[in-house]
Amino acid sequence: MRLVSFFIVLAVLAALNGCGGGGGGAGTDTVANPGTANTNTNVADTGSSGTGSTGTGSTGTGSTGTGSTGTGSTGTGSTGTGTAGTGTAGTGTAGTDGIKQEMVAAINQARSVGRFCGATYYGAAASVAWDDRIAAAALKHTADMAANSFFSHTGSDGTSAGERLTGAGYGWSAYGENLAVGYSSAAAAVQSWLGSEGHCKNIMGPGYTEIGAAAVDGTYNGTPSMRYWTLDLGRPS
Repeated sequence: MRLVSFFIVLAVLAALNGCGGGGGGAGTDTVANPGTANTNTNVADTGSSGTGSTGTGSTGTGSTGTGSTGTGSTGTGSTGTGTAGTGTAGTGTAGTDGIKQEMVAAINQARSVGRFCGATYYGAAASVAWDDRIAAAALKHTADMAANSFFSHTGSDGTSAGERLTGAGYGWSAYGENLAVGYSSAAAAVQSWLGSEGHCKNIMGPGYTEIGAAAVDGTYNGTPSMRYWTLDLGRPS
């Protein structure tokens, strides 16, 4: 199985329509050296919901003696409490929530220490936070790639990453986008990006303050059940 990764670096100090300022220049897509993807496929763990049983209390009937009255006792039924199972998004499921925590942790772990991205040294950078609008833009593109079996920063509708962010309601002053296919976890995808100069620069870029990401399974170069990844990084306008 082949792994292919792309990256795009777009540092635009002025936003698109509605975000103020004029336009900026686009970066150049670079194809990374092919690697070997982990072929393991995540299988969904489906949580089952427990149903509590309700006990029925019996009512005792007091007997009446001479001069005294017996009082019947009332039984109280106990109510069982079911524990809801927690399901994990599985193969073929478009998702952002299922990878949110792992992706934020992996990116912030990478940014917590200085490293070389190619010949350029980047010092430790501040942690980034998750933004649902960025994640929505990432999910739109990831689902598009998986459904239409292509791998590019340009969507099937011709949109760029910046246009997708704007369409999702995110006003940006700078953004970057990393793509990958073939990795079974967010941590593995991040490790592969750190080994590629351009992707690494996006992850370590001190100007980025927010991220969003998505993973969707689809067919890649004729191979089914390949996981497509999109990581978008942004700085609000």
